[in-house]
Amino acid sequence: MEGNTANRAAASKDVHAADAYSAWLTAEVQASIDDPSPGVPHDEAMRQIRAAPALAYQPED
Repeated sequence: MEGNTANRAAASKDVHAADAYSAWLTAEVQASIDDPSPGVPHDEAMRQIRAAPALAYQPED
């Protein structure tokens, strides 16, 4: 019977973690929707994404 209780406790913990993540994600999406700053055009966003690995790599001399 103790194993069943442990399973329910673990499942409850997982549900709470999922609920917390869902609330966080919802808040992040809403903040993005409410952000009055101008958006980044798709082509510019893709250019920045493609450039990121090159910017992260700094070879030593």
